[in-house]
Amino acid sequence: MSDTIPCCLYDVFAERPFSGERVAVFSEATRLAPEEMEHLARELGAPATAFVTNCAASRLDARFFGPLGELEFSAGAALSAVAELARQGKLTLADGKGTTRLFCRAGEFSLSVELHPVAETRVSIEFSGIRFAPYRHRRELLAGCLGLEATQLPPGWPLAMACAGRWALVVPVDSRATLEAARPDFASLAELNRKIGVSLTQLYTFSGPSAFHGRALSPASGVFECAASGAGFAACAALLARENSLRLTPPLSIVEASAGAAEGRPAAARLEVRHGSGVESVRLFATVVRMGEGSLRPS
Repeated sequence: MSDTIPCCLYDVFAERPFSGERVAVFSEATRLAPEEMEHLARELGAPATAFVTNCAASRLDARFFGPLGELEFSAGAALSAVAELARQGKLTLADGKGTTRLFCRAGEFSLSVELHPVAETRVSIEFSGIRFAPYRHRRELLAGCLGLEATQLPPGWPLAMACAGRWALVVPVDSRATLEAARPDFASLAELNRKIGVSLTQLYTFSGPSAFHGRALSPASGVFECAASGAGFAACAALLARENSLRLTPPLSIVEASAGAAEGRPAAARLEVRHGSGVESVRLFATVVRMGEGSLRPS
């Protein structure tokens, strides 16, 4: 095809411009072939790009791509896509608020959006059926991949794999200073991620009784590090709640997550964890900032 296609850029998990995770959204991607999506995402170079292939009043279908190819899921790109569709009037809203359901390779997700005439757009996404799996390899191997000592991964803190849209390895570090000092060997970390079947390593350290600060590493997806990962935030909150490692208030606990400060792109999200004998769901709330728009020629 020779026509241009509109594209916009968003900062997600951001309360001001030039913060949080940068993503791209193509809201009119119905006619794009997968190879065109891959080409556009690679050229843009954002950690994640959303391509909306269908949009109705209460349903949207999307595919997600990173610099190296198609992604199973991206929470940040999904949140930005629903914000853009609401802005364009393609979603049913009442007093600026609306809900929809996203269908993608990772499954089905419930999203909400709240437009504001002046401030940032508020969005949320719910993760249900979160899965967990043990990390069965040596801590020394993992620490080496992260440029840390094994003693800096506290043995009493939860370390496991969790899937909230995409599989993540959730890794504790003993302090904020250690978290920011980590200098990963990205080639080794990507190899380990592929070996254990995850696409993301979510580091965390506690920043309060019900709060954590993190770093999101995804070299196997072509993103050495992004300012924040919604899937990583949700996986971490779910694991910490499951292991009773936070101050909890069943059946609904509020968890605050932050990231990105060391990279100069501070990011934040609030998570509502519903739990009883186990974790039932996690709803992630964030704000997005629309940074700009333009049009590109797919090929």
